[in-house]
Amino acid sequence: MKHGWYTKECQMSTRSEVDVNNGEEASVVSLESLSELSGVPLDYIKSELMLDGDTVDIKELRTKMLGSIDSTFFKEA
Repeated sequence: MKHGWYTKECQMSTRSEVDVNNGEEASVVSLESLSELSGVPLDYIKSELMLDGDTVDIKELRTKMLGSIDSTFFKEA
């Protein structure tokens, strides 16, 4: 899948064997960078998404974030 929307910050906050400049997805995201870029405290990200460590696989991050969004928006009042 090719995308041309990778920002400089995204490139700096990811680590992978693939070249993000060629549009390939990065495989690992720094939680500290995610916290800094989003303005959300690192501890909150880790507790809400139930993550440990300093990095997370992008596929796992997407899965956890979608689960969190689903549980927030589809929660019965």
